[in-house]
Amino acid sequence: MAYIKFKRNQTNEAAEMLLNVDDIVTINSTSLTNLTVKTALVTKDDEILVYTLQVAALAGVTLTRPSIVQSVIDTIQLAGTDGGNAPTVPTLEVQSVGIAGGTP
Repeated sequence: MAYIKFKRNQTNEAAEMLLNVDDIVTINSTSLTNLTVKTALVTKDDEILVYTLQVAALAGVTLTRPSIVQSVIDTIQLAGTDGGNAPTVPTLEVQSVGIAGGTP
């Protein structure tokens, strides 16, 4: 199993968030501060698990919708398949996380 890591900036929360690369089905950005990750994980109601991340650029970085998605893709490629250290998405940090069921 391979994971990618996101830096987090939330009070009383962990400083990092891990996502299992093998479970990621789609990645989409609908704005300069939004990243939606649909997974292959199925809820008890036969919905897929969807993460909605509010993100912010790290210092010196300008985010665009394509650059948000590309940054995650580049990090997935670095993760490999051997289950080693999880690489960190280098351009953004997560401000808040929403987890819900969604349609495949």
